[in-house]
Amino acid sequence: MRLEDLRSRATISVLEAAETLGISKATAYASAKNGSLPVLRFGRTLRVPVGQLLRMLSLENTEGAASTTPSETDVPPISPAASERTGTNVDDLTARRSKRAGPR
Repeated sequence: MRLEDLRSRATISVLEAAETLGISKATAYASAKNGSLPVLRFGRTLRVPVGQLLRMLSLENTEGAASTTPSETDVPPISPAASERTGTNVDDLTARRSKRAGPR
């Protein structure tokens, strides 16, 4: 995948990230599991935020300069009204995420 193609997308699949990084699919998923590859989880789907990936590779300015790639901070938090529509409790999601992350 070309750098211009990456910058035009907010997220890519773990497989696309593996191809970009030159690592195997298995290594990419293991890295996502251990936290060395940044991922967003949507149910069972994992997506790699392009902004974080590029910063990790030092291909994006980390000094606060404007980036053309949306980052995870550009995504608004889940509102209580949205969680009511989906039947998902935001506090439950946060608690589950904390349990998965384990002690730091």
